[in-house]
Amino acid sequence: MKVQVIALAAALSALAGSALADGRAQATLQTPLTKPITVVAGDAFWNCQGAACVADPASEQVLTVQACRILEKQTGPITAYGIDREVLPDHLLARCNATH
Repeated sequence: MKVQVIALAAALSALAGSALADGRAQATLQTPLTKPITVVAGDAFWNCQGAACVADPASEQVLTVQACRILEKQTGPITAYGIDREVLPDHLLARCNATH
């Protein structure tokens, strides 16, 4: 019985975290794009135009260095990256932009 309760609690926690993290992801580019592009990164479709990229809705999988790097490879250096009010910290943003 304890194992079932623990498993159920873990499953509900994962679902709740996923639901709470869904939101609008935004990235600010250092250099504006000359034409709009769409990039798939972190299980989201990013629509990029000018100096802004937006993915809506976006899950917590977007808020990773790996997803940021995929976007960065297509757009160039990123100066800000996050979902709603949760942003990638500066030290992780630096890792995202490590190729430049």
